[in-house]
Amino acid sequence: MTTVEDRLAVATRPMVRAEGVSKKFGPVEVLNGRWPGVTVNVGHLTAGERPNVVPDRARMLVDLRAWHAREYEAALAEIRRLVAEPRVSGVRADLAVHAPTPPWEHGPAGQRLIELAAKVGAGLGVPVSHTATGGCADANLLVETGAAVLDGLGPVGGADHSPAEWLDLDSVVPRTALLAGLIHEVSRAL
Repeated sequence: MTTVEDRLAVATRPMVRAEGVSKKFGPVEVLNGRWPGVTVNVGHLTAGERPNVVPDRARMLVDLRAWHAREYEAALAEIRRLVAEPRVSGVRADLAVHAPTPPWEHGPAGQRLIELAAKVGAGLGVPVSHTATGGCADANLLVETGAAVLDGLGPVGGADHSPAEWLDLDSVVPRTALLAGLIHEVSRAL
């Protein structure tokens, strides 16, 4: 989360102060594509309360994702640099990183778990394949510790996080059987 603070200005002279907010927030979008697999999404931006007053404060929530830890750290360092860099006199910005989610790099143990899930799925007639999505979940934190983790074992669905999100009810029983079979196989290996 980035917060930019300035002083209030009447909207008849908007360029005097509004440039502080735009110059601080604008450069973040250009980070998309600078490193392979890095995406930066401004998911929430708030500023001001009335249309005739240039706001003295703005707040931006950014989602940063990357395929690999090195690119993630480079992008985060660049965001920190952009926030710290003075661009307009009298305007300051603060950065607070909330719930950083490292990239999901599953490694050999994760690969073995994928192969085991595919084997169990084949026995049940439930196709299993691995698809990297670049998502952020609590599982990313487990993977960072070296744990073997799979995500996406739930029912089939789509349009995630939107009003059109859907769930294929016919997939619930087969996917539950897949999960139960995988738990059984993993417990046998312990």
